[in-house]
Amino acid sequence: TAPADGFLLRVAVRPGDTVKADQVLVELDDRDLSIERLRWATEAEQEGRQATEALAREDRVQFAVHSAKAQQARAQLALVDAQLTRFRVSAPFDGIVLQGDLTRSLGAPVRSGDTLITVAPAGEYRVILEVDEYDIGRLAGGESGVVSLAASSGAQVPVRVTRVSPTSIVRDGRNVFEVEAQPLASDAALRPGFQGMGRIQAGQRSLWRIVAERPWLWLRQQLWAWGL
Repeated sequence: TAPADGFLLRVAVRPGDTVKADQVLVELDDRDLSIERLRWATEAEQEGRQATEALAREDRVQFAVHSAKAQQARAQLALVDAQLTRFRVSAPFDGIVLQGDLTRSLGAPVRSGDTLITVAPAGEYRVILEVDEYDIGRLAGGESGVVSLAASSGAQVPVRVTRVSPTSIVRDGRNVFEVEAQPLASDAALRPGFQGMGRIQAGQRSLWRIVAERPWLWLRQQLWAWGL
């Protein structure tokens, strides 16, 4: 996020780029702060020189006054230096840029807290499986399975269920539960946002039960709704 109000000066990355920890992603225009830094640095030097002259004259009062002013100026200078370092937004870890194409927004104003770049950690993926409400009762966590990604036809990534969401969401007119799974193998083909199909091992059932179970559950629900 933007560390302070300012204007975009330089953008070093675009979505899809891989970045290293501490790599500079975005720089804000710091000319105003640079001028303020120069002012405080000059004032600290002047007050320090006057304090030295007062000490040479053995004027303790003026020495104390100019020493205090010099110390205050140096404190303000340190504050400005800290703010200047924040005008360079760096990557907190190795990862890949997901969002934030700011190359056409150079010179545009930004407000403190505005989202500039979205970075995902490299290699630390999680898989979100959407499981129908009729099947969620068969998952408790720890089950293994495989995921086939649409972007890499034929490639299967082994996964293990780590968390089952306790609440459902509506997706394409049906209730589904989000189930988190952890990939068990590093795959260079994995990218954030990929979609595909997943298959989780949740026990064994006979074929006729698999085919008839959902229609039977639906029929039972309808009969109950009709009071039968």
